[in-house]
Amino acid sequence: MEFKSDVLLKIIDTPQFQRLQDIKQLGCSFSVFPGATHTRLAHSLGVCHLAGEFLLPLQRNQPELGIKDKDILCVQIAGLCHDLGRGPFSHVFENDLLPRLGIKNKKGEPLKHGDLTLMMFDHLIEENDLMDTFKQHDIQENDILTIKSMMEGNVDECNDPRKRFLFEVVVNKRNGIDVDKWDSLARDCHHLGIANNFDHRRCMKFARVILVPEHKVEDDKGGRVTIPEELQICFKNKEAENLYEMFRGQHTLQRKALKHKVTSVMEHMVMEALMKADEHVMIFPGKDGTMLTMTQTLEQQDMHAFTYMTDTAIDQVLSSGEVELNVRVAKEIVKRAKARDVYTSAGDVLIPPLAKLRSPDEIAEKISKADLGLPAEDLAVRVVIINYGQKDKNPMDSIRFYSKDSPDDALVLGEDEVSWVIPKKFQERYVRLYCRKPEQAAKAGERFKDWCRKKNFPRREKVAKVQSYLGI
Repeated sequence: MEFKSDVLLKIIDTPQFQRLQDIKQLGCSFSVFPGATHTRLAHSLGVCHLAGEFLLPLQRNQPELGIKDKDILCVQIAGLCHDLGRGPFSHVFENDLLPRLGIKNKKGEPLKHGDLTLMMFDHLIEENDLMDTFKQHDIQENDILTIKSMMEGNVDECNDPRKRFLFEVVVNKRNGIDVDKWDSLARDCHHLGIANNFDHRRCMKFARVILVPEHKVEDDKGGRVTIPEELQICFKNKEAENLYEMFRGQHTLQRKALKHKVTSVMEHMVMEALMKADEHVMIFPGKDGTMLTMTQTLEQQDMHAFTYMTDTAIDQVLSSGEVELNVRVAKEIVKRAKARDVYTSAGDVLIPPLAKLRSPDEIAEKISKADLGLPAEDLAVRVVIINYGQKDKNPMDSIRFYSKDSPDDALVLGEDEVSWVIPKKFQERYVRLYCRKPEQAAKAGERFKDWCRKKNFPRREKVAKVQSYLGI
């Protein structure tokens, strides 16, 4: 890949972007798949490259869209910077650490990596005096806001209805078909040694922007919302099976690698170590030179300190001179993780689709039995969710297609027009129980079976026969 714009090159050469070299794309998956050591930096470069590759044919084949070189550059910048807010071990930071820390963003909502991405982007521009370089390419303050909206896939932030489709290229909240997913799937499969049957090059070749009439869609709460007439990225109907392979590939990656039992417990151990050490280990240098903890860095939104918050945090905990009890416990957890002496699996169960679940800590409390020598603090519970990228919905329902005979008419394909072997359900959940002490595994396993029986979940000995609710 080649980046000709000096704007992209100057962003790449900043410390704020280069920190992504120290954050693994797949978190702790390397503990099972030794090849899974590729980084967020490599992924971000790939997303930027694919964004340009995707838009250039549209610019050439559909001149009526008015796609300018500046538009393509803005989308590429969004692709390059969309992961600036990632933290230690990627999904560990997003799914485990941030929810447990309970820190809020400026809107009073739970802080997410997307919020940190926007703050880090502003910090990157300010720290490296890049605004003048941006203006040399006619990228003004309002364009910066547009780029930030593209990073989040916020189509509603687009003021020009003719350019709304550009907000679907990097992060597509409508149906999940975007260059972020394409690079992740290709790169992850390559490094994991897992076959990838999806061809993103064909999707690019047969993509077309079409005016989609007003229609209704189902929202996350089960209601119906009206989507106004707008330009959307559509695909030729013969690409339906190829696109389905993309969603199935995401599911396969989750099942085989990202949500692997060892990966899952390793992520839990990393989370525990960082949480226990957080209050006492100050390892991130703030903007005024003061050393901050992880919580202080995030609460103060100190992007200078956040620049140093990468996978190396776990090694800094290990080398810390702190002698406080929680830090000593954190060090022991890190040592066990590095030796792959992971917590022992005591059971797992597939949860029926409509069953309600408590939090992992509450489940551990229910299963524990202190008077039997099985306290809750010796148990670790993971709730694992595996899906096709659109929670429990069929992702194919959100895609618009066109046919050879009607290239300007957006179509919705029925299930029988895609495949007869598409599953009826698209999301499944598991509860996994681990023991910190191997000698407690048998006792914990019995308690886990009792809990499953009371909840009317498939008992542990039957799990091998109840493989999946997805029908595959």
